[in-house]
Amino acid sequence: MSDTHHTIAALLGSRICHDLISPLGAIGNGVELLSMSGSTAGPELSLITESVDNANARIKFFRIAFGAGTSTQIANREVQNIIADYTKTSRVQINWLISEDPPRN
Repeated sequence: MSDTHHTIAALLGSRICHDLISPLGAIGNGVELLSMSGSTAGPELSLITESVDNANARIKFFRIAFGAGTSTQIANREVQNIIADYTKTSRVQINWLISEDPPRN
């Protein structure tokens, strides 16, 4: 894949992730407000909360994996947190063995 195609693909991946994270944030905020009101506490609210958390973790993972980076490195702690969130409810297991901040690409 040429550099131009790679750049376009990375920018497209970033844009898709950005467009998906905003509505997920709004849903998460709505669920939080509902839970604070106490009017809809129950398994339905828990299911929505779990689904939003799972979707957010996947979007963050996809943004790291496929999106265009704004810096040359990413914090190792951030990668570890994203992997932990992503694998929390997944059948996928990731063993992250890198101890320093990896390059963004």
